[in-house]
Amino acid sequence: MNMQQAVPYNDYNLNEQTLDFINYLGKTMPDGTVYTTTELIELFQQSSFYSEVVTSYHKSAMTKSISYAVTRSSYWTRIKRGVNERRSNSELQSEKILDKNSKRPRKYIATRKSHSTVNIDLKAYSINVVTDSPFRKELIDFLASNMFDVIMIKKNIKDDSLRHYHFTKGSGEDLYFLTESFYKQKNLSSFKHHISDFITEEAKDIILSGQTRNNLIFEHMVPKNLYLSVIASSALEGTLTKEMVHDLFNKYLYVCTIAKKSENNKLPGTSMGLEWNQKDPFFRYESACIKFYPNIFNKLYFS
Repeated sequence: MNMQQAVPYNDYNLNEQTLDFINYLGKTMPDGTVYTTTELIELFQQSSFYSEVVTSYHKSAMTKSISYAVTRSSYWTRIKRGVNERRSNSELQSEKILDKNSKRPRKYIATRKSHSTVNIDLKAYSINVVTDSPFRKELIDFLASNMFDVIMIKKNIKDDSLRHYHFTKGSGEDLYFLTESFYKQKNLSSFKHHISDFITEEAKDIILSGQTRNNLIFEHMVPKNLYLSVIASSALEGTLTKEMVHDLFNKYLYVCTIAKKSENNKLPGTSMGLEWNQKDPFFRYESACIKFYPNIFNKLYFS
């Protein structure tokens, strides 16, 4: 990548060069392009923005600078840890218009624009807004069908270690990406805390404040390992059906956005508790006395 003339060693600033590189890449890549942070580092090292002087820096310097550049660049968004996506041109253009016509910070503008027509009193809404929604049915249909197809592909992986990874941690990642994909296909916000089904009062206030970084948890109300492990074992035994995946997702797949510091510690990490009847997906939250409500920021339920 011959993008610019090399910067002399004495004048080289890694944070500036990584930001210039990330912005250049953002201008040249199409909407929806996805790179891992590792891939961005490799591209950076191949570009004229890179200098051999970096080899004298701490080994983590480049990773930190690339991550910092992604955070500062308007062209990219981090869709999960270590994975970055090029934002759409329409989103960038909309943001430019908003910035031009207002002096308010960007995060505040986006929050007000997206949610000003929704009643922010969570108590005004019953959980039936989610549980009885035809849009949830459509989401579950989509997830079950695609997840079944993915599992069948994984079943054919010959390497035992790789297959084990994809049937454990990898399945959780697949589920998240499929959920995100569904919202993108609907042209709805795919920001993590806009695609959860429920939210708590404290989490709502954090989102409205714009201080979401490291303060929220995208929490599966029934720990996903409980039903993903059933899916994995059934697949390996040759008994898995698409209907089984659909039934498990329909019963147990609910996600709630909660406050990281005050609410997450109240919940058992990977179990529902000894008294769970295998039916109530909200038992864990009710036992912990955590009140939750339909997520007003989720445009699937609140258009």
